[in-house]
Amino acid sequence: FDLFNRTNIRLGYKKGFSRFHTGLAVSYSAIQQGGGYGSAGALGIDLGIAAQIIETLWMGVRATNVNQPVYGNSDEYLPRDLAIGLAYLPSGRMLLSIDAVKDVRFPISLRAGAELELIKGFEARAGITTQPETYSGGFGFTSDRWEINIGVQQHIPLGLSPAVDLGISF
Repeated sequence: FDLFNRTNIRLGYKKGFSRFHTGLAVSYSAIQQGGGYGSAGALGIDLGIAAQIIETLWMGVRATNVNQPVYGNSDEYLPRDLAIGLAYLPSGRMLLSIDAVKDVRFPISLRAGAELELIKGFEARAGITTQPETYSGGFGFTSDRWEINIGVQQHIPLGLSPAVDLGISF
């Protein structure tokens, strides 16, 4: 809305080696604030690694904004966190995940989610978090070269936040 808007653009790269995968993402985050407050942007770097423990179980670790970016000339840092989690694939059409996330400014948060492929390339998703308490759901369509995801999150007490993303694979 007119008083606050945040936009993120992300470019990532992933490389797999046998049962291990590493990733690097660079993101540009911009905020626009009404009421004469202006706008600012910041460039962040994220790192991650994942390992296949057994055929149906993965473990991953991710660090967000490791370069400690700030919006413009302010003292407003972008969120920095560390996450560790597990993903379980009980079937070829279902994914269950759980992780723990620690933001440097907030208590640890536990998150859980599920993804179910309804028909080839079309997934339904749902998830919950603690600290802050949220509930989310959405759908995604994936092809060989691109994907689109649409979701909504209910934050207690802040309300609903919609999201859309488009991914292109090279």
